[in-house]
Amino acid sequence: MKKRVLSLLLALVLAILLLPAVSVFAADYGLYICGTQVTDANCKDILGDGVFSFDPKTNTLTVAGDCEFNGTSTQNIIQTGYTNNALDALTIYVAKDSFLKSERTAFYFRNVNVTITGPGRLTVHLNEDSSSIWLLGATSLTIKDADLTIDDGWWAIHGASDDGEKSVKIINSNVYLKSSSEDAHAIGEVGSITLTDSVLLVPSDGQIKDGGIFQADGVTFAPEVRIVPANPFEDVFNDDYYSDPVIWAVTHNPQITNGTGPKTFSPTAPCTRGQVVAFLWRANGCPEPKSLENPFKDVKASDYYFKAVLWAKENDITTGTSATTFSPNAPCTRAHVVTFLWRAEGKPDPAPTDSPFMDVHKDAYYAAAVRWAVSHDPQITNGTGQYTFSPEGTCTRGQIVTFLYRAMAE
Repeated sequence: MKKRVLSLLLALVLAILLLPAVSVFAADYGLYICGTQVTDANCKDILGDGVFSFDPKTNTLTVAGDCEFNGTSTQNIIQTGYTNNALDALTIYVAKDSFLKSERTAFYFRNVNVTITGPGRLTVHLNEDSSSIWLLGATSLTIKDADLTIDDGWWAIHGASDDGEKSVKIINSNVYLKSSSEDAHAIGEVGSITLTDSVLLVPSDGQIKDGGIFQADGVTFAPEVRIVPANPFEDVFNDDYYSDPVIWAVTHNPQITNGTGPKTFSPTAPCTRGQVVAFLWRANGCPEPKSLENPFKDVKASDYYFKAVLWAKENDITTGTSATTFSPNAPCTRAHVVTFLWRAEGKPDPAPTDSPFMDVHKDAYYAAAVRWAVSHDPQITNGTGQYTFSPEGTCTRGQIVTFLYRAMAE
């Protein structure tokens, strides 16, 4: 009897050892595709049909074909954040034109930064009134270099009413959003929507107008919508501190500057006094001077900065370099720029703190302006070093539009 029991136990052990590895021992990425948990055992072909694959090294989910899924109410075509071990970031790469069809919410994202990108066109279709893309918690959705169509669904992109901050960014993409109900939204309950060099189409009347996102009946639910044009300059990069200020300056109405060429801004080139006053005048809306009487012999009526100089003189922004000269072609120093800005703002009292800069004397004509610039919210400048402001340093084109942007863009 004992021998028989031992034989049975041995057979059982051998059988267990010969069984294939089960998912309980596989890595869990907190990602589900059509109700199937993605693990290291199935990530190369999640559903076995070649449509979905996942690279855990880059957190990239590749979509390469069509899929129709009719799951339960808690299952979605793509889902992450439903469990505690969810991804922090997920890239959905559309390798070729793909059509995804679902009975209910197609994409469920919670507390994750999601990017949809790729050369293929992605079309999402829902069979019932539900949200095509549902954002929960602190979730951002970026659609970049992509072609996305959501051709049905109650809300095309829907932010849940919870405590997390939600945002949608559409960059260099074509996005077509259609809601199935006149009472629904194309994009709903997200904190901000940013469009950069993109086309966003919403066919229902009234859903996008006047820079806001609206319900079909014209009632706004008020996310901030920011339209960002493409950067035309080859010498201005997205991670440059002056990138946003440059785009603001060239798209400002009236235009503050249009660059030094079709594809160049020359951010490190020095700014002259004439240029700086012209920039400041345009940023203030090109106000007409009260008088065309000109005290400066080196400023002509035909100069592009003529009215700007007269306006600045009338408003005590500058008194010139002498009673009869303005020196428009002289390099403009950092001290001059912050002083011009401070005076244009009405000489507000700076914060009652000492200047941290050893090269700014307390009795210098620009001392109060420097303290104001440093204490301004947002800070206009923090100097050129911990203890230096470099007041006599020439202000560059990148610096002046940045100073203007921080002082006036808000």
